[in-house]
Amino acid sequence: MCTFTALKRLNLAHNILPSLTFYHKRYMTHLEFLDLSYNSISTFEDYSNHNGLLFLLDQIKKASNVSVNFYGNEFDCDCQLREFHDWLKRTEVHVFQKNKLTCHDGLLFKKSIMSVMSAEFECFSVDMSSNRSSNKAAVGVLVTMFVLLALFLSVIA
Repeated sequence: MCTFTALKRLNLAHNILPSLTFYHKRYMTHLEFLDLSYNSISTFEDYSNHNGLLFLLDQIKKASNVSVNFYGNEFDCDCQLREFHDWLKRTEVHVFQKNKLTCHDGLLFKKSIMSVMSAEFECFSVDMSSNRSSNKAAVGVLVTMFVLLALFLSVIA
């Protein structure tokens, strides 16, 4: 079994990784630099599960100087990112270009994650029952327009 105990640098940049989970912190106790830039990381799993990347970084930081690069990922700035935001604010881990990490969706689009208040990371539930009648009306309008267009084109031809 390979444990990577001597691993100092891990470059996973440009790999289209959507997420990462590390289960055994003892395998990377000497890690100094983790490059996760330009991947597809948009959110993080629950930090409190003690298996996640952020927990790993905090644990390694206690033993050595670790740095991480998240730049170039397109973060979904909703309630799922709140713990990452809070972690960024309090961690002693060196995060490259921390102030340039930005939101890539919704109301917080293009805002710096560090400039957003924790309470602004919200998830909105969709009430499907109220949308059903709206969806039916929209479909009805589209069908009617399509029929009228077909009739118009048949008259012209």
